[in-house]
Amino acid sequence: MEQPSELSQLPGELLLKIFQGLGLHDLLTVSQVCKAWHLLSSSDLLWRPVCSQTWALWDTRFPDPASHSETAGEASRVWSRVCQDRWKLDVECRHLVSEMCWPLRQATALRRLVELNVLILEEVQRLANRSEPLQAGTRYFAREALQRLQNHLTVQEMSSLVALPANQLDQHLFRGACLIAKLRYPEIDVAQLEAHVDSVASVVRARIRRDVEVTRCGGPATQRGALAAVQILNEALFGTPDENAVSDDGFSGLQLTGNTQEYYVPENSFLNKVLEGRKGIPITLAIIYATIGRLSGIHVDCIGIPAHFLVRVGSEGSPEERFIDCFHGGRLLTRDDVAQLLRSMGVAYQRELLRPAAAVSVWARMCNNLVEAYRRQENDPEGRPQIRTVQRRLLRTLDMLLAVCPHEAGARFLRVKVELASLQFEGALEDIQALLRMEEAGRETPPRALLLQYVHRAQEMKRQHQGWCEEVRAPRPPGLLYRVGQVMHHMQYDYRGLIFGWDPVCTADEEWIQAMQVDRLSGGRAQPFYRVLVDEQERRSQSTYVAQENIELIAPTAQPLQLEEFGMHFLGFSANGEGSGVYVPNAYLRYRYPEDFA
Repeated sequence: MEQPSELSQLPGELLLKIFQGLGLHDLLTVSQVCKAWHLLSSSDLLWRPVCSQTWALWDTRFPDPASHSETAGEASRVWSRVCQDRWKLDVECRHLVSEMCWPLRQATALRRLVELNVLILEEVQRLANRSEPLQAGTRYFAREALQRLQNHLTVQEMSSLVALPANQLDQHLFRGACLIAKLRYPEIDVAQLEAHVDSVASVVRARIRRDVEVTRCGGPATQRGALAAVQILNEALFGTPDENAVSDDGFSGLQLTGNTQEYYVPENSFLNKVLEGRKGIPITLAIIYATIGRLSGIHVDCIGIPAHFLVRVGSEGSPEERFIDCFHGGRLLTRDDVAQLLRSMGVAYQRELLRPAAAVSVWARMCNNLVEAYRRQENDPEGRPQIRTVQRRLLRTLDMLLAVCPHEAGARFLRVKVELASLQFEGALEDIQALLRMEEAGRETPPRALLLQYVHRAQEMKRQHQGWCEEVRAPRPPGLLYRVGQVMHHMQYDYRGLIFGWDPVCTADEEWIQAMQVDRLSGGRAQPFYRVLVDEQERRSQSTYVAQENIELIAPTAQPLQLEEFGMHFLGFSANGEGSGVYVPNAYLRYRYPEDFA
C-alpha cells in the first residue's frame, strides 16, 4: 500500500510523536500501512504504554508493563509482541463467549475461559456490559462466564488461605468468611470490610483502655480483664442506639441481632449482608464478635456446638470462663448453662463439644449452612429463584466447601448430583473418578457399586443430551400452530411469554404429567407442547412447558418482555419503529428450528 503523501514527508521523530497518541487498534492499523511505518511503529516507546493503558490485569505469563523494571533481559522483551499476544487472547475470549450459545460447546468454552484466568477477565467484563440492542446473548453468556471466572479466582484465593500454616489461620477467619460472601457478591471489597471491622475494634480498644474495671483487672489480655472487657464489647456490638447515644467517640454501635424471622435465608451467611442489615445467624455473628474481640486485645475462641454457635472468653474450666451467645444479644453463659442448652436440644453434654473450632472448620460449617439454605430453595417452588440460578449458587458453594475440605466425600457426591441436574456431565464424571480414587485409598465414600452406577448414569445422560441437542426440528409436524420467537398468552394462568422451543408431543416425565394433570386436557399429552420464557412482570421468573390448547398468540409490543434467561436463546429484540418488533434468535435456535425462521 502507498504511503499517504501528506504524511510520508514528515520526519520519523514527528511520526513517532503522532503514533504515541494512538490506541491499540489504531496502532495495529498503522503498523500494516507500509514497511517504513511498520518499522517505526515497532518501538517499545509506543507499545509498552499501550499495554498499560489497554489492560490493567496481568499475571506471571504476562508481567505488568507498568511495574516491570528495566533488567538485562529488557532488550529481548518486544512489547509489540506482548500487546499482540494479549489482543489475540481477547479475540479468543470473544469467540469462546459466542460459542456458549451452543449447548454441546459451552462446557469446553467455559473451561478454556477459566484456564485463561485473569488475562481475559477485563474482556469478559467489557462483553458483559455491552448495551447494544442485539447483544443480549453476548451479555448473558459473558455474565455467566464472568461468574464462573470470578468464582474460580475466589476459590483459588481460599485454597491459598487454607494452605497457610495452621497457627496462622485464625487471624484470617474474617477474610475467609468474606471470601464465602464473595461467591454470591463478587463485587464486594474484602479489604474494605476488614477496614470496617478494624475501625469498630479501634473504638472498642479505646473504650477498654479508658475503663477503670478492665485496668484494675490487669487489662484485656488477662482472664479477669477479658471478662470485664466483654461488657464493653457487647455494648459496641449489640447495644441499642439509646444505650450508646451518650458515648464520647460518636460510635452508636453495630446493633447486631439474631435473624429469628428469616433464619434460613442465604443472606444470613454473607458477612457483607449481615453487617449491612445488622442481622445474622449464630455463626456469622460469632465471626464478627471473635474478629473484633481479638483486634481489641481479647482472646476469643469460636465454639461450634450442634445446632448453635457460641464464642468463649477465659480458659477452659477457669472461674472466668464464659460463653457468649451472639444470636441472643451477647448473653453470657457458664459451662453448666451450655450443658443445659445442649440437653434442651436433645444433645448429651460432652467436654469435646466445647473445644475451640479452627478457622477451617468454621468456614466449612458456613458452606454447609449455605448448601442447606440453597437446597431449601431448590425444594420450594413458590419461594425460589430460577432453578438454574439456585443450582449455580449451590455449585459455587460446593466448590468453596471442597477448597476448604478437599476430602469431604459427602460434598463431592452432592456436587455430582447437582452437576448432573445442571447437565455438567464432564464435571460429574471427574468428581466420580475422584471419589473412586478416594475409595481405593481407604477413605470413607459412598459404596463403590453406587459410584459405578453414577458413572453409567452420567454417561447415559450425556449421550441422550447430545442426541437431543443435535436433533434438528424439521420439517415442522402437521398440527403445530406456533413458532419460536412468537409472543403468547397463557389462557388458563393469564401470563405472557416468549416461545423458545417446542415438542410435537409432551416429552415431560410421567411425574410431571400426573402433577400437571396433562391427561385431563382435551388434547392430552399427544398435542404439541411449547417451551416458554415467562414475563417476570406477570409471574415469578421461570420457564414453563405449555400445551398448545392453552396458548393464544399476541402481537409483540414496542417494549420487549422482561425475561431472565432471554439472552440464553435470543440475540436481542429489534424494534421496528411501528410499535412492534422482532425477537432475534441466536445461532443455535436457528440451527435447531430452521423452518421457524424461514
